[in-house]
Amino acid sequence: MGDCRVNTLIIFCGTSTELVPGNVTWLEVYPLKGGDLKSNVSDYLEVAQSIYIDSCAKCIADVSDLRDLDTLRSQVKQEGMSFLTLTLPRFCGDFESALERGQIDPTLFQGFRKNGSIPAFLQGMIGLLFNRETGRIYDEKDKCFSSEASVLVGSIRQICLTFKKIELPCSPVRVNKSLENFIAIEQANQLFSVPTEAADEFRSVAFVLWSRMLRAIRPDMLVPRHGPGATAERISGNQKYVWRYWYERLEPYFPFFDNAYNLGAFDSREF
Repeated sequence: MGDCRVNTLIIFCGTSTELVPGNVTWLEVYPLKGGDLKSNVSDYLEVAQSIYIDSCAKCIADVSDLRDLDTLRSQVKQEGMSFLTLTLPRFCGDFESALERGQIDPTLFQGFRKNGSIPAFLQGMIGLLFNRETGRIYDEKDKCFSSEASVLVGSIRQICLTFKKIELPCSPVRVNKSLENFIAIEQANQLFSVPTEAADEFRSVAFVLWSRMLRAIRPDMLVPRHGPGATAERISGNQKYVWRYWYERLEPYFPFFDNAYNLGAFDSREF
């Protein structure tokens, strides 16, 4: 595969074996979609390793011992693709939470071995942003503050988030778990009730904020129409006006005739 950097689904491939600034050409390919998952795990791991090497080349982190690459290999071997698609994005979520809080607390990076207060994985980069002993983020007043903080943050996010949203088959166990969680949330929402005092306060505030604005709106005068570009279903052009579905709950507010079609269509041979 050579020396490559993957950003979302676009790969940048180096023109030689050295990862140096300017030694990159654009190559729009999409290797992260479909295929036999088991046979492609080694390919994804190779991409992940190349991303790591390239990210390190962009910043001043000391990663000469290459322990991070050992962790990548061992965890992918142990967890499979879920380490790249689930575990690393969770790691990045904790990293971003630590940036927001200005501190790495014990609740973050669970499941990862620690070196002091920071995780051992990617410690060459994270250690330039956070104090290894206290977990506190460095600021401009600290002698250890890095002027390349934004580059370090970008490198960590690139390593951890590349595989977050690739289209791959998911195990039946995870699919069922997601469905169960969705149903549980829906059921919890049905049981949720707003206290009377809070509801009254909401109505009072809403009246002050929106009464004048909404007073002039005439729902019967609204004419919904498509905007430019494709729809959420990736339908574009005139095909947007070929109505495949019209839900019953829309009918009282947006009747099919006079919204999807004009009233004259009611008497046409098509209907």
